[in-house]
Amino acid sequence: MQNSLIIAMGRFFFYHRNWVFPVLIIGLFAMVRPAEQMFWRDLLAALLLVCGLVIRFLVLAVTPVKRDGEGKRVNAEELRTSGMFAACRNPLYVGNMLIALGYFVLHGDLSIIVIGTVLTAAIYQAIIANEENFLTGRFGADYQSYMEQTNRWWPRLSGMKKGFAGMEVSLMTGLRRDRSVMLSVAVISAATIWYRAGDAFPPLCSLIVLGAAAILYALVRGKE
Repeated sequence: MQNSLIIAMGRFFFYHRNWVFPVLIIGLFAMVRPAEQMFWRDLLAALLLVCGLVIRFLVLAVTPVKRDGEGKRVNAEELRTSGMFAACRNPLYVGNMLIALGYFVLHGDLSIIVIGTVLTAAIYQAIIANEENFLTGRFGADYQSYMEQTNRWWPRLSGMKKGFAGMEVSLMTGLRRDRSVMLSVAVISAATIWYRAGDAFPPLCSLIVLGAAAILYALVRGKE
């Protein structure tokens, strides 16, 4: 049984997650100026961001996930174990963690990378504790069996292959469902690069990132 205090904290963070994480990232970035540009560090940050978005896409492109719960509280009408949920129990949170880590690596200051990663992981661990408590109570032995067979965080490739068997991945569905997160990643990344450059005008790479994200957002939104 999970600690009741951790569950209560997870309930709070789940309810307020739409502002907790932006405030955390903006607050940390405001404390310390981003480090100077370093090609390999920026490349690592880009890979983390892309991997996080790809994982989220693979979840949302095939599985109808009720992401807001009911009244912003955890809710589940059925136990989902297909698609990415066959690879690990919290694929959306894995994607979110990789995106957050990508932000911190892009910032570049070691203290921000460490503090940001630890705080983000702790918050998600509390949220997961709350969800596991709810799902265990709702689905009982079925969820217990799922927990025993599937990792909480680390995705298993064998599970992914099984989970996607017979399922159809829809590019447009995945992009449409996650367009706001993709736009947020582009905005934060471009703003960090711009702020780090210290120029009056945004560098070309920032404009390219923002322009491409805005075009993709408009195209996907127009398909609704």
